[in-house]
Amino acid sequence: MAALVLVAHGSLKNPDSSAPCHAHAERIRARGVFSQVLVGFWKEEPSLSRVLAGVKPGESVFVVPFFMSEGYFSARVVPRELHAHGPWPVQVTRCEVVGTHPEMTDVILARALSALGDEEPGRAALAIVGHGTTRNKRSSESIRRQVALIQARGVFQEVVAVFLDEEPHVSEVYDLMTAERLVVVPMFTSDGFHTREQIPTFLGLAPEGGAELPVVGAERGRRVWCTAAVGLEPRMVEVILDRAREAGWDGAASGSGALAPGAARFLEEVRRRGEVVWGEVAVSAASEGAFVLTCAASGEVARDLGDAQAVRRWCRLDAKGGYRRLATAPTLRTGWRLGPVDAREASWALEALYPGRMIALKRVAEGATPRSLRWVAERHTGMFARIQATRLEALERVTSETCGGCVCARLWGVEAAREPLEALAREAVEAPRPPCLEPCPVVLDEAAARDEGAV
Repeated sequence: MAALVLVAHGSLKNPDSSAPCHAHAERIRARGVFSQVLVGFWKEEPSLSRVLAGVKPGESVFVVPFFMSEGYFSARVVPRELHAHGPWPVQVTRCEVVGTHPEMTDVILARALSALGDEEPGRAALAIVGHGTTRNKRSSESIRRQVALIQARGVFQEVVAVFLDEEPHVSEVYDLMTAERLVVVPMFTSDGFHTREQIPTFLGLAPEGGAELPVVGAERGRRVWCTAAVGLEPRMVEVILDRAREAGWDGAASGSGALAPGAARFLEEVRRRGEVVWGEVAVSAASEGAFVLTCAASGEVARDLGDAQAVRRWCRLDAKGGYRRLATAPTLRTGWRLGPVDAREASWALEALYPGRMIALKRVAEGATPRSLRWVAERHTGMFARIQATRLEALERVTSETCGGCVCARLWGVEAAREPLEALAREAVEAPRPPCLEPCPVVLDEAAARDEGAV
């Protein structure tokens, strides 16, 4: 049996950052070609460091990095985080990043030609925008390679590569071309700050507050089309699957209808009790094995959500339209309902609401060890590494302020597990309450951002 894990960056600022990764994962689940299809993120939950906990023991796991280039995160962060908790009882095979796949040439061209419509591409320039970085020279290689491949096809008059964090900068694109028309394709996994605000602004196209993509305008005597990120293309599913095949996946069907990690145990408890309040969500057992989910504080139900993907979109924002970057914050919008739905749909809706918490509950019941904030910080080399030298009282203040309103049962402390650990763990299991076994990306981000002095 084979499982697939998609790993991506995620974001604490952009609610849409992880949407393409989740959408592609759901498309692959629907095909029934893997026993499990999971996702893990660096800056969101479920975390990279804990995603393998959700894979069934003994499985062969194909990890596909949903990145556009081979760089710092794919080469250093992903391998380190996947094995942060030691070896898992699974066989892990790391695949190549999606952005360097040969099929990406056709993905980029399809996006560019679609934007142009009836315009003649032979009279236009194509600019492929990458992030770039000075930390890893390989980061820009995939972009430059695509430029060469597309130039060789002779579809566009000119093809250039530009970047956000290295030269040539995207703002220089008009000096690199002579054509009167320009199509700009961001080689990013998702739309967000870079694609909606930075790139259109550097091109002279963005209105205040960013642009809705695709955006069309005129600048410096050129007609300009700026598309959405290539990672949104549905055909990315084929790229993901091919990366797994290259790494040894035989392509055989492994089943379908798998529940979210840890859900079997949780839903069985719901059936036994009839209803369980899980954070801010009321989960009720209905007839014929179905389930109904609502916000526990809901009065009148104004919106029926049709499936787990709709629940994911709904719970990303609070009542004021702000991004709920802490998924377990007590800010879940009210007035909604899902169901009756089958166990599979209910499980993935719960995973969308509280990512990684059902498998965490199962692990707590099995005696998993919580990891302190210091322990987590010690393995980091990037911006989170500064937490290692931050004063104890400063970290305790950040933890209290960030976690104070969280619906989770926090089992970790700044320097060790919270005490009395056994009683806290038992309470989380018996309630049941979403448990937290180690600091989430929001806590790490807050601790690193405040940087309140060394020990």
